[in-house]
Amino acid sequence: MHLRCCAHILNLIVSDGLKDLHESVVAIRNAVKYVKSSLSRLDRFKRAVEHEKLGNNGFVVLDVPTRWNSTYLMLESAVKLRKAFDQMEEEDGHCVNYFKESNNEKKRIGPPLLNDWENANVFIRFLSTFYDITLDFSASLHVISNIYFKSWCTIFNQLTSLSTERDPLVSRMAVSMKQKFDKYWKGLDKTNNLLIIAVFFDPRYKFSYVKWRFDAFYGVT
Repeated sequence: MHLRCCAHILNLIVSDGLKDLHESVVAIRNAVKYVKSSLSRLDRFKRAVEHEKLGNNGFVVLDVPTRWNSTYLMLESAVKLRKAFDQMEEEDGHCVNYFKESNNEKKRIGPPLLNDWENANVFIRFLSTFYDITLDFSASLHVISNIYFKSWCTIFNQLTSLSTERDPLVSRMAVSMKQKFDKYWKGLDKTNNLLIIAVFFDPRYKFSYVKWRFDAFYGVT
């Protein structure tokens, strides 16, 4: 299996789990859009960053909505500057008016509230592992079985663990993603047999460990 195919499947899995965060993400995205929409607004934002002593030059990125990994980076940068966004909302009348405007005949979502920032922190904590795995997949143009197997185990463990989280948002996301994971990767009929053979020949993995892993995934011995 080509690692870029793995990256595509991982994107489908993660995207399916993020539906519950839609409005919180949009609220923060709109705040970032406002800041980056003109040089004067960006300058005011940078002054707010300095005033709040956030130790950042005001750099914040705008995501591509169809790419969850770019949304991850946007939220990661935005939450660090939350106090500056709050100050803009309190002191910048244009910012207040921006969120009162209509967007396609609907009120523009935002500004981000406490719950939105809390959801963003959940998103970041939840997806940091998946983001790192995506980087591993995307960095290679070749079939590398050890990367696939290691990442595969990490995803399985992460989703299994997070499915039982007390936070209902986290558990819902994990359950949704686990269902998509099972659709693409659960079952020997959905796995490249050559990949399985390659893992057994990798000297870094003991036979007993690999056997235990496949038993956990597939319920086979």
